[in-house]
Amino acid sequence: MDKSELLNLIKNGNEREVLEFKTASDSFSVLGDGQNKRSLYGYCVGIGNAGGGKIIFGVNDDKKITGTKAFLNISEVKSQIYQHLKTKIEMEEFTIENKRIIIVSVSERQSGQLFSFYGKYLTRVGEELIEMGQAEIKTILNETTNDYSAEFLDLGIEALDSNAIAKIRLMYKTKNKDNVSVDKITDSQFLGDLALLRDGKINICALLLLGKENFIQDFIPNAEIIFEYRNSTEEIKYADRLNLRKALIISLEELWAKINTRNYIIQLSEGLTRRNISAFNEGVMREAILNVVVHRDYKLPASVFILQDPSQIIFKNPGGFLSGITPENIYKKSAWRNRRLAESFEKIGLVERSGQGADLIFESTIREGKGVPNYLDSSDSEVSLKLSAVIKDMEFISYLEEIIAQKQIRLSIDELILLEKIKDQNAEKVTKEQVKKFLDIGIVSFIGVGRGTRYLLSKQYYKDHGLLGKYTKIVGLGRDKIKEMILKHVKENGKGSNKEFSQAFQELSSKDIDNIVQELRRDEKIKFIGSNKRTGYWVLLGND
Repeated sequence: MDKSELLNLIKNGNEREVLEFKTASDSFSVLGDGQNKRSLYGYCVGIGNAGGGKIIFGVNDDKKITGTKAFLNISEVKSQIYQHLKTKIEMEEFTIENKRIIIVSVSERQSGQLFSFYGKYLTRVGEELIEMGQAEIKTILNETTNDYSAEFLDLGIEALDSNAIAKIRLMYKTKNKDNVSVDKITDSQFLGDLALLRDGKINICALLLLGKENFIQDFIPNAEIIFEYRNSTEEIKYADRLNLRKALIISLEELWAKINTRNYIIQLSEGLTRRNISAFNEGVMREAILNVVVHRDYKLPASVFILQDPSQIIFKNPGGFLSGITPENIYKKSAWRNRRLAESFEKIGLVERSGQGADLIFESTIREGKGVPNYLDSSDSEVSLKLSAVIKDMEFISYLEEIIAQKQIRLSIDELILLEKIKDQNAEKVTKEQVKKFLDIGIVSFIGVGRGTRYLLSKQYYKDHGLLGKYTKIVGLGRDKIKEMILKHVKENGKGSNKEFSQAFQELSSKDIDNIVQELRRDEKIKFIGSNKRTGYWVLLGND
């Protein structure tokens, strides 16, 4: 937008759902809080949920240019909004009549999704930001989108690559070995059977899978995949780059070839045997590639990105998670943005549509000791999957293999993730019921009681793998030694409080401290004087 366009917008634009004027002479809140909705974050949520639009700062309701001193660090403001809104906003700065004006552009929410303001779904009605009613929220979250990949084009089979058709026929034949008729039918009949051709016209799915480059460029210009390789995670400049806008059946092989060029083998010693683990597991890589092309939003003007370096690989696709799908449940739930494309991949044996492939990605990555797949950088406009190429804990791999072999059990993905979190001491709010199976077979132990209970891998794991020092660090100073020191403190000072004990044992949580003094109380070593923990104190039993 240039100055003349801005002046025209100010002059002719009426303040409605898509345009908001704010004077903000001196300042304007960026994030507000749960109570103060009148902030940039609040207005971005309300305007985005109401269809998108612009906020002009430095202009009053009478469309008089007043100027503003708000948002002096625009890049910082954009970063703050992105962290909360999980989608990017545009901010432009103009000087007119020696007065500063800021224009903020907010995109419309995606179908089936809502922006939220500290957990509240806001919308803009007139000049006010109000919370949406439950009925409106339910209607929006239940929105469904048409299957873009199933839409037909005014194109015939001439837009498809004959080599790609030959390849997909071979793949179909390999998967469906009992179907001997595939060699006897024409390409048109074959594509019709796959629901890619009807009345001589192909659909978008056919063009994506099998299209010639020039037709893809003209009819689906957003269908681009960009691969970049960097020599390290920190480097900005890429060492290799590949832009693909061709039939997916061909692109998939080219992408795997690029990834595999920088692949390397990690040797894992297991007793007298050695096990080779690829940094970039072929099965996982292929599933991740298929996922980004099946689940991307082809209507968004953005490309799929695959970013590789020696330590990790990141897959990014335009379009956020569909309603009901989250980073935490993606391996459990199924939803399809391009159902026809997913079904076509299934028919030729490339993907299991019912499982989305995410379950395979999770299980393989954890069992190879590379940690839990990371979707946490995803936003409302983009899904981002980060996979480690580095084995973070070789001992843990051996441990999992030993458990499965010795105990003759199968670990579900939920159980693998829970064990991973317990190993990393990152398992919050874990219930005894969740770990009962692990406790029963002796692969997990615990310290503390009640709400202060912490779970960790069994001491045998640390002993077998020469990690007893790590075990001691996790468990901390021996419980009996801590009790002995608490009793000594109380005896020498005549009394002692939980606050003082926490100062002495800073590595322990307040719950851990409380559990220990309660054990001393039950053992009739100390007793509590006072009505509450804040003012009360402990004394040796018999020393009132």
